[in-house]
Amino acid sequence: MARAVLITFRDNDAAEAFVKKVWEVQDQDSSTGRATIEAGLLVAAKGKIEWMIARPLNSCYCRISPKRIKKGKFDQSYEPYHRTQRFGWFVHSKCNKPNRFVVRNFINNLHVGWNDLLDELREPKSEVEQEALPRPPYEEIVHVSSSML
Repeated sequence: MARAVLITFRDNDAAEAFVKKVWEVQDQDSSTGRATIEAGLLVAAKGKIEWMIARPLNSCYCRISPKRIKKGKFDQSYEPYHRTQRFGWFVHSKCNKPNRFVVRNFINNLHVGWNDLLDELREPKSEVEQEALPRPPYEEIVHVSSSML
């Protein structure tokens, strides 16, 4: 299990400087102790930790063969899920693990409706680097034409 932490900054420049310092520390080639200290000082001086939540890493892969409930013309599958008391996750009752789609899209589900500004801070990659990195299948955009509807 991992943790997700939300840190807010009232000063936009301090927030951007913090992100750049963290990226500098995480970069294997240019990691220095000074950047680590500067990132920590920015959070201590300008940041406020709003919340910390648990992030699930393991997911349910149970083969679901549920009871069938008749609703109209269609059969609806039903498999019980319950909410955990400590973390507030909805987990499968048999294995006590969250659904695999929740685990895979955890961060995307957190910022639904808001724009991620990290892309503005990242340096643009060259076309060769962009082609070399494969996109995950769930990020592919599917275009639906009106004839398919």
